[in-house]
Amino acid sequence: MQERRKMDNRARLEKEVRQALSGELSKRETILIRADTPMLLQQIGLKNLPIVFSQRHLRNCLHEKGRNPHWHGLDIELMCSLAELLEEPVAIYDSLSSEDSVVCVLSAVDCDNLPVIASLRLDTEGQYHFEKINSNYLTSVYGKEKLDSALGRAIECDFLLYADKKRTQELGNLIKLQLLDGLPQSEFNKIIHQSNNMSREVNADK
Repeated sequence: MQERRKMDNRARLEKEVRQALSGELSKRETILIRADTPMLLQQIGLKNLPIVFSQRHLRNCLHEKGRNPHWHGLDIELMCSLAELLEEPVAIYDSLSSEDSVVCVLSAVDCDNLPVIASLRLDTEGQYHFEKINSNYLTSVYGKEKLDSALGRAIECDFLLYADKKRTQELGNLIKLQLLDGLPQSEFNKIIHQSNNMSREVNADK
């Protein structure tokens, strides 16, 4: 039953991606990555909301890399796999540059063999099927240079929220980098702590 739901979601997502690229969707309409937030992300503090993505970001992600730093050279196959990739991330950390976002390191690489990360803005507004909805908004997906340094800073700042040992090793072997070598073995495969960025969002609402 669960596999069937994943297949149905994948087919729907692929259809929406192709509709967006062909201009069939209204310009303000977002793309629904998945109708819920994966349990692991809920456990670090995210609300269980739909995850959406703008058509502009989709086109930027798929555009061949070039002079525009927002062109990321990803492929449709990866974009249509986001629901599954977000469910089983390599690592999750509070964004080092934005106080309303968390970053998921995915089990994927781009055309230059850079590890792919996805940034999620917490509990914001999107439009789906012409209705405004509360959502966790996927703001960007791209190949990250110097991921080992970013993860090192996340550890130093106590921003690291979760890391899967096996997936970390597999991604590190694939990209030829030592990842999370400063993290004690006892900290893998568990919630290190909840998102501080989520806490800021909660406090801002009070």
